[in-house]
Amino acid sequence: MHTSTMIRMKWFVDHYVKKEGAKVLDVGSYDVNGSYKKLFDGMNIQYVGLDIEAGPNVDVVMEAPYSWDNLKDDEFDYIISGQAFEHIEYPWLTIKEIYKKLKPGGVICIIAPNSAPEHRYPFDCYRYYADGFRALAAWAGFTVLDVSVAGIPSRDVSPEWDYRDNDACLIAVKGAAELLERKAEKFPYERRMDEALDLTVRYHFMYRWIHMDDKRKVLEAFIKKNKAETVYIYGSDFIGRLLLEELSGISDVNLVVVKDDKAEISVKEHEVMIISLLDGNKDLKLYLDKVWPELSKCYLDDIFMLHRLGDFLKQNTSVYVYGAGKMGKRMAITLGQLGYGVEGFVVSDGKREKSSIDNRKVFELGEIKENKEAGILIAVTDEFQEEIRNMLLREGFHNFRSA
Repeated sequence: MHTSTMIRMKWFVDHYVKKEGAKVLDVGSYDVNGSYKKLFDGMNIQYVGLDIEAGPNVDVVMEAPYSWDNLKDDEFDYIISGQAFEHIEYPWLTIKEIYKKLKPGGVICIIAPNSAPEHRYPFDCYRYYADGFRALAAWAGFTVLDVSVAGIPSRDVSPEWDYRDNDACLIAVKGAAELLERKAEKFPYERRMDEALDLTVRYHFMYRWIHMDDKRKVLEAFIKKNKAETVYIYGSDFIGRLLLEELSGISDVNLVVVKDDKAEISVKEHEVMIISLLDGNKDLKLYLDKVWPELSKCYLDDIFMLHRLGDFLKQNTSVYVYGAGKMGKRMAITLGQLGYGVEGFVVSDGKREKSSIDNRKVFELGEIKENKEAGILIAVTDEFQEEIRNMLLREGFHNFRSA
């Protein structure tokens, strides 16, 4: 069991499972590398582990995979399952059995990967989207309480909630929601890991780093601007080591490498943290702001972005971001974290798929033609950069830069 699925199931237990007298069935309970059983330690509940074969943490072996006649109908208060549904060949039959064995008013929580690599055990059949889980639940007769992919209770939860599987999570009740004994809770946010975006961000940064002759001067200027006597480097991976090597050549600066959020930092004046772990969704800073709220922080790639775009951003206090994909959304997040206003996203005429993204309006280019002096930051992949620049010039826009 990876950590992110354990803490999601713990969240479910904390918010849904009553402490006294409950009966819980765990479907697919065989302990391969951990189980949910320990989440119920200290609770006066009866935990039953169910699987297709005998083994560690298995209390009941199914007589047939899709007919659990050795269990009573309407027997369990809660039925849970994690990292099993992707391995089930006919999950619509399994969820029907779950419905039969659950009491009216009982609640289920099923967690399965949205984006994991193939891992047969002995089969690997499915990945789940929110709509897929919702459809399965409705087909079996459940009332959905919450369904999410990479759902989180708040934007600044620890990175332990993040995992490449992007856990899909279904919470549903047998019968009407009014039968619940406790308030139905939801994951109000999503924070999906996107390894492709992370790799793209790191590639672009490394390309610029290799070709930048004045990187030490840029870092010196950043330190001077922040009047920093101590610089914390968050992250000790390859980029973190490169940063440490470069900063070591700057005199009169105390350098401290911080490997994780467990480090004890007594925040003082004239200190700053540079985040060298470049995450595509830029959620790490939100979390670190919660861990060390008084410590000023900046992503390493943002330091160089401000160096490249400083004059442009000063001249345009509000800008449009051209591109409403992953790169565009990341740029909008970056500008917001750095205190710059974003008017909205711009796409080519006829290419608008959504009217807004993250509470920012999406404009087609023709809709801002009266504002041709507006600042536009182009945030698309390299292969489309020249095409977008040429189009903007043809349409009479001249105040734009590539992000």
